[in-house]
Amino acid sequence: MRVARLHGARDVRLHDEPMPTPRADQSLVRVTAVGICGSDLHWFREAGIGDAKLNRPLVLGHEFAGITESTGQRVAIDPLIACGVCEYCREGKPNLCAAQRFTGHDAEDGALREYIAWYNDCFFPLPDALSDEDGAMLEPLGIAIHVARLAKLEPGMTVGVFGCGPIGLLLVQVARVSGACNRHRKVGTSHRCGETFRRGNISCRWRRGARDSLGNKTTRR
Repeated sequence: MRVARLHGARDVRLHDEPMPTPRADQSLVRVTAVGICGSDLHWFREAGIGDAKLNRPLVLGHEFAGITESTGQRVAIDPLIACGVCEYCREGKPNLCAAQRFTGHDAEDGALREYIAWYNDCFFPLPDALSDEDGAMLEPLGIAIHVARLAKLEPGMTVGVFGCGPIGLLLVQVARVSGACNRHRKVGTSHRCGETFRRGNISCRWRRGARDSLGNKTTRR
């Protein structure tokens, strides 16, 4: 199968590798859609993110969907592997698990490959109304929904979203469908202001001199 591995900063190479073999608690999935997250761009630009540094060729990609080979089920896939036994896991908060592992990060290869063996309890069946690309977007959408819940959005609220990246754009839409969108004002780069208005019908303020996700200076368009 074809695999894209990051060997160093701005150095991604295609490889032919053997098919993965699922464990008893895993299934083989044919990857059909993968999103590129801001953290993936950090890995690409800097060969690391935070205290995690590239120490071997790594497969990126944690926003993904696919089809299970055993059942033919289309699924969105949770990239988080929690321990399941710590206090946070027992409280239903696996995102806070101190022993968590994450696909496409550090020691866990991600989804920028044709097939992946992944954990059965991380699969969420996709209805026909959602495409595979929609399924890959559910991971960042979950972040936007979590932010909206923390903000305790209510109908009629005025909401400010600072940052026009994918999460910001998703949050604009979550706020809109929640009814909390009398008026939004976003601060971001020029090339995203049009998307912001189109998706949320809101005002947008452009930050002069900003840089895009690859570190290049943006221009007003």
